[in-house]
Amino acid sequence: MDFRKLSYFQAVVEAGSLHRAAEAMRVAQPALSKSIQSLEAALGVQLLVRHSRGVAPTEAGRSLYRHTGEILAAWRAAVAEVNETAEEPGGTIAVGAPPSLAQYLFGGLANEIARLYPRLRLELCEGIGHQLWSELLSERLDIAVIGNMEGSDSIITELVTHEDVMLIAPAEAALPEVVESVEALVGLPLVVTTRAPTGGSWFEDATRHSHLTFDVRYRVEGPHVATDLVTRGLGYAVTPKSGALPARVDPRLRVCRLAPLKLPRVLASRRERYLHPSVAVTRDTLRRELRRLEALNDV
Repeated sequence: MDFRKLSYFQAVVEAGSLHRAAEAMRVAQPALSKSIQSLEAALGVQLLVRHSRGVAPTEAGRSLYRHTGEILAAWRAAVAEVNETAEEPGGTIAVGAPPSLAQYLFGGLANEIARLYPRLRLELCEGIGHQLWSELLSERLDIAVIGNMEGSDSIITELVTHEDVMLIAPAEAALPEVVESVEALVGLPLVVTTRAPTGGSWFEDATRHSHLTFDVRYRVEGPHVATDLVTRGLGYAVTPKSGALPARVDPRLRVCRLAPLKLPRVLASRRERYLHPSVAVTRDTLRRELRRLEALNDV
């Protein structure tokens, strides 16, 4: 059995679409289709049927899907056990983080893992909050850095630190270096980064109890688009400090700290893998790197 093909099949059933599954698995759609066809040929049955909104499993597909999670979990556990027979951690650990943080976090993480645990391999993935959460639940990630403490029966969360929140504005904006109240944002056309499948954002969650109405003009998935919209004169971007660092050296822009807001940086791990040695050392290293990056708040 090719376990990669089985994981692709699982992703397609859960996504209900080859296109969405290909995006989630970061694989080309033709390769994903070919993999499913190969699995069908090996089993001698049709597993999926196309419809106007995507694909759905056949009766045989539903039967296979009911066992897929257990089969893949058993295979990963076997691989992990084999890798852990050595004296030092090994195997592959999948780690996810939001784009604004990943560009500063992943390099240091990879350096430390290479230095301390050379047998350990990393899969480093970027995604916004709901994507990371979904990939944790579907067992495609072992650990993720997220922005909230919402755990579940299958996910353990740990608050590590907080990150400052910044406002990226046009250079001519009459704003202080430190904005002391979110009331100063009322009436400004805002650009915010999303976190939820509904299109909501961590900014809107954080300011919900202020009873203020904000003009959220654009919701985007990463800091680069947010900064570009500001340079075009289309709005003011609210972003984690890690996402605002490039803007600080752009003469067209002004960066202010939003003192009332802090974004939690939370380590989320799958419960059944929490105590696995390779996951544990990766989580410990991530924790150190996040605390090292906390120094960004003093820059």
